[in-house]
Amino acid sequence: MKRRIFILLLLILFITFLLWSYFTQHKQESGNVLRVVTKNSPTTFYYDRYDSKSGFEYEMLKAYSEASGKLLELKIVSDIQSMHQLLKEKKVDLIANGISITQKRLDQAWVFGPVYAKTKEVLICRRGVSIFPGESAGQKKLLVVKGSSYIKTLKENGYTIEDWTQLQTNTEELLGMVENMEADCTVSDEHIYRNQARSAENLVLKKTLKSGIELAWVIGEHKKELKKEIEKWMFDYLSSGKLEVLYEKYYGHTDPKYNHYAAQTFMERKTQRLGHYIRFFKEASKKYDMPWELIAAISYQESHWDPEAVSPTGVRGMMMLTRQTARLMKVNRLKVEESIDGGVRYFLYIKGRLPKSIKEPDRTWISLAAYNVGIGHIYDVRKLIRKNRGNPDSWKEIKFYLPYLSKKNVYKNLRYGYARGWEPVKYVKRIRNYYEILKNIEEDEILDLEQKAKKD
Repeated sequence: MKRRIFILLLLILFITFLLWSYFTQHKQESGNVLRVVTKNSPTTFYYDRYDSKSGFEYEMLKAYSEASGKLLELKIVSDIQSMHQLLKEKKVDLIANGISITQKRLDQAWVFGPVYAKTKEVLICRRGVSIFPGESAGQKKLLVVKGSSYIKTLKENGYTIEDWTQLQTNTEELLGMVENMEADCTVSDEHIYRNQARSAENLVLKKTLKSGIELAWVIGEHKKELKKEIEKWMFDYLSSGKLEVLYEKYYGHTDPKYNHYAAQTFMERKTQRLGHYIRFFKEASKKYDMPWELIAAISYQESHWDPEAVSPTGVRGMMMLTRQTARLMKVNRLKVEESIDGGVRYFLYIKGRLPKSIKEPDRTWISLAAYNVGIGHIYDVRKLIRKNRGNPDSWKEIKFYLPYLSKKNVYKNLRYGYARGWEPVKYVKRIRNYYEILKNIEEDEILDLEQKAKKD
């Protein structure tokens, strides 16, 4: 009997494999494959620490491929010139890399899809270094991506382009060289800089060189029908608000005012303190099914991982609990493990009080705001949003309306009254920032931090 069941299972697996092979081959033979080139970077496409495909451009591509029924096939290269060469040779159908629409590219017959975002081109230098228009570079090492729109922008701003070394690479690599003090200045799209600056210590935005840069996919000249399909799909995608949700996911936590002292302090304390407390964060994570990196990020924002931290208002410990909250959670807030446990339970308690209509990841960000400012003020903001016919389940809208709680003509009509509404917005943004950095720590580094902590 067992043998028959085993043979039957093998037969089912074999038939499933044949059907899958046929389906895949049929798609490829019928031309129903979307061949795309992009680069491996945090703003385009990458594998996260859980080996899942991620990235702003990737998720947008995935949404289009699913809507169109096309099989998504990715090629990865590191620079725009190589991408365009693949497109000209008809080896790919599309470039998805946040390409800026420039007159030069239009003159060269680049075929752009619809605009989906705007950015700025900015001058980035390492801390303590500047370069001004018309100034001789001297010993400064100035780098810019070869063949990029940045070259024309530098000329338009009065910089001596002969002083700039052009490298056939990508913006992320040049920003890395400035951060590691292998170069002095470079030029970047603002959203790329903001994403990379989250974990940087030396990158400083010196000047906005050009605003209103439009970004779009580049479509092969041989794919006229594809262009029409993408235009129709993009219109629907933008109208549905899904692009805004995606942008919020990847860039909602990047804070242009997040200063470099704060970044440097975080990186130093990650090295010096995190190893002592990872096991407590992981224990709470396992117990309450919540990412340890998020717990650690909340704890860092609250106390900078200092178990003896105390504020002028009397909150104390790793999670900076009030005496009342510690009593409610039945923990000793001065003991690391209990403070973390109590803080997580209190966070989940708040999360559970929010309406079920709020879905992830908005639910987590709204819960964090409530953890900071109080859930009553979140109820008030939701009421305010409904009054203005918005979506009270959206973190994007809640963070827009929260600062209005400090305006008398608004808060006087609300149940819970005045609040420093801008503070929870900054609070959530910083936690998301720390969370993203911690999610990208490799297991080897975690082990090194734990080993270092044992020796201390």
